[in-house]
Amino acid sequence: QVSDVNERPILQGTTYNVEEDILANVPFGSALLCSDPDTKVLQTHSYTIISGNDLKLFQIGSCSGEVSLADGRHLNFEKERQFQLTIRVEDQGKLHSTAIVKINVLDVNEAPQFLAPIKFTVQENALPFTIVDKISSVFDQDAPDRISTTSHGKECLPWKGSKPDKD
Repeated sequence: QVSDVNERPILQGTTYNVEEDILANVPFGSALLCSDPDTKVLQTHSYTIISGNDLKLFQIGSCSGEVSLADGRHLNFEKERQFQLTIRVEDQGKLHSTAIVKINVLDVNEAPQFLAPIKFTVQENALPFTIVDKISSVFDQDAPDRISTTSHGKECLPWKGSKPDKD
């Protein structure tokens, strides 16, 4: 007589490409794939993140195996572009396996921000193309992209007080 024994589940690693502005609790993609040779007995599996989540940015559905951003957390491409988690899956017989999940953070173009209110004073009788001031208190967190372009895609050059080219 042959007796069935519990075999360990096998978890497959994966790589997710996630935009930095993804919302919390939105799965990054398909749930992690787990296979279990035990077909005669209904198996339940429990998923946990066992390493690589020191900042507590990520969470995994303990039953679903879906990886997502944790509540109140945000990704920032400009600060960190890749994470590597070790995930563990365990069956009800306490047998387990682990796999590596890589998370690539994709850049999203954020709008530049004025660091202070912009206010100009212009003389009533100022001649056309008179320089009134310059805007220098702008922050673009997509640095090092420091080249500005016009709405038509032309690179902006420093203005020298003459009439600018048609855009």
